[in-house]
Amino acid sequence: MSRPTRTATFAVGGALVASLALPGVATAEEARPADSPDRVAGVERTSEDSLFFAGYVAPLKKKDKSIIGTFTVPTLDCGAEDEASASLIELATEGGGDWVDGLVFSNCVEGAGTHQAVFHTTTEAGVVDIAEIVEDGDEITVDSVYKKKKDKITVTMTNNTQGWEATDSFTGINPEEASALVYSVELAAGDPSLPPLSENVPFDNVTVQGKDLKKKDPVKYNWVDENGDNLVKPTKIKSGTDFTAKYVG
Repeated sequence: MSRPTRTATFAVGGALVASLALPGVATAEEARPADSPDRVAGVERTSEDSLFFAGYVAPLKKKDKSIIGTFTVPTLDCGAEDEASASLIELATEGGGDWVDGLVFSNCVEGAGTHQAVFHTTTEAGVVDIAEIVEDGDEITVDSVYKKKKDKITVTMTNNTQGWEATDSFTGINPEEASALVYSVELAAGDPSLPPLSENVPFDNVTVQGKDLKKKDPVKYNWVDENGDNLVKPTKIKSGTDFTAKYVG
């Protein structure tokens, strides 16, 4: 089964090293059964497994739509094995076919670790490199707002630790889902996916449409391998807004 991917180009240590594809929420939409509980009207949403990501996806219904949340950039302890993940806050169409997100890509390649902050979208803007410093343990807040009248999503990323802020706007996407996720990263040209970064990523103060994430009845996604073994699992939502994408594989 073919699965849609997100393609982006990242620099490591100032040198261009790879074109990367970040699978979208639609991959899980294809993978889960049509009679999945979250597709049945009036039935409480539940947990799903994904080959590509872990976190929470909540529905959006109003004309003006939003998600805001903070995540902590993982601390890199790079060993012999290459690994990578992307932490993000996102607005997307149903199933994740189109999206706008603010993310930090973190990887370990040949023993060297790096983080990069970008805006990432399926619109013409593609990938916008924020070109600011991101370090281990930085607290990153992403605030995404869709205004129906202007048909525009505005994304603001703030590094609360370093003290910088970046913002950009994108048109042409009317979102139906809001996501706080940790994604897999796949090398281009058919190379196999890198395994998930073996570090936990805490998400704090995640609110959707101004309400606690828990009150928005989100779908919980567990990142599993092809054998169904857990790689990354989000913890239960605490205080209505907080959870951790916990590495278990």
